[in-house]
Amino acid sequence: MERILVKPAIPRSTADGVVRSARRLSTGGYVVLGLLLDEPASGWDLARKIDRSIAHFWPLTKAHIYAELPKIAARNWASAEAIAQSGAPDRRVFTATAAGRQAFRDWIAEVNLTDERGRQPLQLQLFFAAHADPAKLGELLNTWEARALDTEQHCADILGKRGIDTTQLRRLTLDGSPDTPSVYGKPRNSGALRGLDARGMTALFGLRRAQADLAWLQEVRTVLIEADFRRTQRPE
Repeated sequence: MERILVKPAIPRSTADGVVRSARRLSTGGYVVLGLLLDEPASGWDLARKIDRSIAHFWPLTKAHIYAELPKIAARNWASAEAIAQSGAPDRRVFTATAAGRQAFRDWIAEVNLTDERGRQPLQLQLFFAAHADPAKLGELLNTWEARALDTEQHCADILGKRGIDTTQLRRLTLDGSPDTPSVYGKPRNSGALRGLDARGMTALFGLRRAQADLAWLQEVRTVLIEADFRRTQRPE
């Protein structure tokens, strides 16, 4: 298997002689760079890793990943190596450099992502449900529930690989009163999460977020669908 080292493009030099890129790397670009700090990877490798780790809270498309890698290499934050493959295009593997590692550390120390707001397309459909076919509301909630269940299982699998038995964690649920939407999620024993690191906690977040969505969906069905059904069943 032939290996060819690909030299990165040289960024433009500024008037003061400091080499800088013409544009700041996007947040997604820094996410890709951060994942390269773990180990060398191709765009395909990174897409698989994202699907298995952070997609539940920071999804990146393959197109986005492949667009960011040359930008990272152009800053000399990663080197690129072309590996010839039989019957397939060369596989480009990127390895973070010392400069890339420092650039990521500087970014993560200074960046403020508290203003980042994720869009919720299903919430938008729910907001305007009064202008849509009433039958679509049930379909919308079913779609939402299926996604939440998939996310819950996905995050449970991630936690399982880290030695956490999620069956030992009490689910986030309604407290039993239809008028009180409070939730709780205290572990059944204090050691249920022992040893879980910061990355594992992001999977726990995904698990709890999915369970919270499912609890909320229960409320929506009770208030909007079941109540509407009861109204239609009342005698005139």
